[in-house]
Amino acid sequence: MTSETPSNRTPHFGVGDQVRIVIPGLDKGKQGKIIQLIGHAGDFVYRYEVRFADGTTKRYFGFEIDLVPQQST
Repeated sequence: MTSETPSNRTPHFGVGDQVRIVIPGLDKGKQGKIIQLIGHAGDFVYRYEVRFADGTTKRYFGFEIDLVPQQST
């Protein structure tokens, strides 16, 4: 997390979480792993840096992603 972490807010996702992109567009359905939480003290909203299997990264708001369910073995 950056030093500008929003106070009094708990992030919905954490570093290492597997997520899926849920907003319409080219990335919809892509899965990746959260590698960083970014907070901005001015707006109290977290952003999530997601790395995809091809090594690319992109930043999303929490409403743009959803957790990938863990498969039980």
